[in-house]
Parts: sequence; structure tokens; C-alpha cells
Amino acid sequence: MSSPSLPASQSALPASAIWGRVLPWLVLLATGVFCVHYYLDLKKGFFDDVYIYLAVARNAIDYGTWQYYPHVTERGALLASSPVRILVLTAAAGISELVGHGARTLLDAKITLMLSGLVTWLVFLPFWRRKPSAFVWLGALLLLLSTCLDTIFEFEGGLLLMWIATLAMLAREQQANVRALGWLLPIGPLIRPDLTLPILVLYFVHLALHRGRLWPQIKAAMLPVAVFAVAWIVLCAVMNVWPVPVTYWGKSAIPFLFEKMTLLRALPERLGVSMLMRPQLSSTGNTVAGWVCILGALGSVAVNRPRIGWPAIAALVLTYVLVFYRMPANFWWYYQNILSLMVGMFLGRAFTASRHDPQRLLAGGLGLLLIAALCYGRLPNDGPGQWRTAEQSRAQGYLSITLARTGRGTFEFPGIGEFILRNPEIGMMSYYAQSPIFQWDSAGLAQPLDNPLVTRSRMRHFYPSTLRRPAQDDAQAIVDRAGHPIPVLDVWAMEDRNYDQARKSCRWVLPKQALCINQYRILTPTQAKETP
Repeated sequence: MSSPSLPASQSALPASAIWGRVLPWLVLLATGVFCVHYYLDLKKGFFDDVYIYLAVARNAIDYGTWQYYPHVTERGALLASSPVRILVLTAAAGISELVGHGARTLLDAKITLMLSGLVTWLVFLPFWRRKPSAFVWLGALLLLLSTCLDTIFEFEGGLLLMWIATLAMLAREQQANVRALGWLLPIGPLIRPDLTLPILVLYFVHLALHRGRLWPQIKAAMLPVAVFAVAWIVLCAVMNVWPVPVTYWGKSAIPFLFEKMTLLRALPERLGVSMLMRPQLSSTGNTVAGWVCILGALGSVAVNRPRIGWPAIAALVLTYVLVFYRMPANFWWYYQNILSLMVGMFLGRAFTASRHDPQRLLAGGLGLLLIAALCYGRLPNDGPGQWRTAEQSRAQGYLSITLARTGRGTFEFPGIGEFILRNPEIGMMSYYAQSPIFQWDSAGLAQPLDNPLVTRSRMRHFYPSTLRRPAQDDAQAIVDRAGHPIPVLDVWAMEDRNYDQARKSCRWVLPKQALCINQYRILTPTQAKETP
């Protein structure tokens, strides 16, 4: 007796369809293995600002607060510029703690950063439920790019890539995805407002050019904006910090503290440098490469389907010009963030267009070309050399400082005595210190600089009076508790180890610790000042 045949819908899938579903997962697995090998075996160092994020995340797990100097000064300042990034990294730090890597070592930092990449990818899963294969491909490319660009797992690059790829996917059928877009759009400014607000300007101007599409989208975003705002304020209250990051104040008031050049002026050349990493390439060659990236991205937006009107594109360009004109040029991961946005835009469009759509060929081709250029120029990227713990760098000096901590907010070296540390590179020391420390941040991020550009900045109105006090007030409180005068010392870690040259400009040179030290001032207890 023959069995009845199965309906066509229940028959076995053809081999090509099965392979199409399995291949993305195999690629994801392969890139994941390579990513783990890269971080554990090839990655040699991080930017100092990566350690700032890591220190804040570890403080949340170790001390239950996002304060940067907990139990020493109790200043409720949040140094993480990206709310979403610090949320993701704190979650990763918690997972790292659960799997036995909750210490403050380089290995623990690497594991936490890799886990943050996984969390970054999963954050956007709800938006891709109808396109699981595309989402897996995005994850595989995210892992690959993490070995090229520091920002993917260490700053906001991975979040920016996933956000704009998701936006490109949902916006292709905007009227059918109004609700999902309502939840996605507010996430952008919580990742990096300076890079995502111009994109939101483009999006809303584009909708305004089409009758009946702007207001429904605004209404759909109202509830998510309220939910995110309330949730963030409550979470910051629980973590004992002010919800507006203090880094916005310092960087906007004195954006050119370290280099007198705007990001707008430096963008083409440094974008090319960040993409190709070829020292032998001339300044002109890097500038041309940067302009190719910029014009290619703008050109792909101009030929997008559904068509984006020129007023919207002009609004995008104008907003970026205004923002970049006030942004500093010296933070190299800013250019990597921009490259991440470009890659995400291309991939989001390529994965959502139909197979025979010219948009798929254009966006996919440009995306693969940019990824190939990044892999050619930067793979594998072993990280910046200035803070490598296993090589001669600033790291040895800063690590030696962490060993000199007293637990009272001060440090102590033989032959120098107890002192308060003043230095602009605050990340590595805060992360590797096994107990809370205090640093007088001469760059004005942890505490506002006593500078008219800062004290008179309009940004000061976004912060309570407790966060407006300068670093000297915190240092004075430490001196008052100690009950005796304590010097404030400018301490710099040396890279070149040219001690003879350093002795010409430094009061103390410590060859064993590779440190160059000068006295900034001496603080005396307040009670002693008031005694006649």
C-alpha cells in the first residue's frame, strides 16, 4: 500500500535552499573564531579612551555606580559619551564577571569587549526577525570588521553600523514599518548624537516632502522617546550619575584643546588614512581616498530608491558641516565611526533589495569595495602603539602609577612623597587600579576646566552646581581629609625613554617607572589657611 504524498509546502527543501540558510551561519562561525583569535592573540593595545569606558563599566559591577572616582570624591559625573554604548558594555562586563573574567586585566578587557560586540548585534535582533539570514550576514561582517576597525567593539562603531543598516532596511518600506522605525530612530542620538542627528534630519526632511508621511512617523516615535528618556533618567539615578554626560560640556566648550584643527577640515585626508593605513601614501593620496568615500556615500544616497529629494540631501550635508566645524580632529576613532556608518548604510540597502534590483548591485558593490579596502589596509589591526602593555610605550609608566596609589585619593613615590596626580590621560590608570583612585583631569572631561570658555559655556546650564566645581575643589577635599599639605604633580608617562632630554624640562625623572614629573601647585588644608 503506497503512502500518500506530502503537500508541496511540506516536502523537503532543495539543497540550494538549505545551503542558503546554512552558509550565513558557517560564515558567522568562521569570522567569530577569527575574531576571538584576533583579540586574544593579535590585539596588542587599546586607545586610552577605551579604558575610560571599561573603567565606568567595571565600576558599575564592582561598586554599583557609573561614577568615575567612586568613594573618593563622589562626583556624579558620567564620562561615557554614548548612553547605549555604556549600557552594552556594562551588560558585557556583567556577563564577563559571570564567566570568571571580572578582574581588571588586559585579558578581562578583551573578553568584555568581545562580549559587548555580541550584545551589540543582539540589540537589533527584534528589527530583523523577518530577515534572519540577512541579520546573520550582518553579524558575520560585524565580526570581520572588528578586526579592522578599533571602533566596532571598542567604541560606538558597531552600534552605528547596526543602527544605520537597520534604518536603511526599515526605511525601504517606510509606511509599513512606521512603528518599528518609531522605536529605532531615538536609539541613534543615544549612540552618538553628533553623527546620527544629521541622518535624522535627512530622514524627516525626506518625509516632509511626501504628503501625509511625516506626522504619522512623529506620532509613532513619541512613546519610544518618552520610554527611553524616563528609563535613562531612572537608570542614571540608580547608578548615581547625572543623565547628561559631562564629556559633552568639555568637548563643546574647548574642542581644540590638543589640536587647532576642526574635524571638517581634517576629514578627507584622515578618512583616507583611517581606511588604508598606508604610511607610504602621500597626503594627497589619502585625501583623494577620503573624498572618494565621501562622494561615493553621497552619490549612493542620491540614487537611492525610493528616491531621496535633493532638499533632504542638502539638509544632511549642511548639518554635518555645522557639526563637524565644531568637532575636534585629534580623535582618530571618529573617522572610524564615519567609515562604520558608510559600511552600515551600504549593507542595509544591499540586504533588503530584491535579488534583481539595481540598488542591490550598487549598494552591495560599494559596501564590498569599502570592506575590501578596510581589510587590505587594516587587517589585522593590532591597535594603537601608545598604550601597549607588552611593548615600550606609555603603558609602563601609567601602570607603575597605579601601583603607587595610597587608597586615599593620592599616590606616593619614594623620594617624592605623597602627591595628587594631574594628567589628561585618565583611562588606563582608572581601569587597572584595583581600588578607586582620583586624578585631576587636565583635559577637562572628568572635571570642568577653570577656563572662561568652560565656565561661561551655555552647556553649563545642563548640569547641577555639584558638577560645575573644578578639580581643585575635589583635590582640596582630599587634602582637608589628610590634614597636611599635599603637592599636585603633573605626571607624564614617557614613550621614547630619552631621560637626558626629559631632565631638561622635568623636575623629577624616574627611569624605573618611565615618568616625567613637574610640580603644579601645593594645596594646604583649609583649616590651616583660616588659622591666623
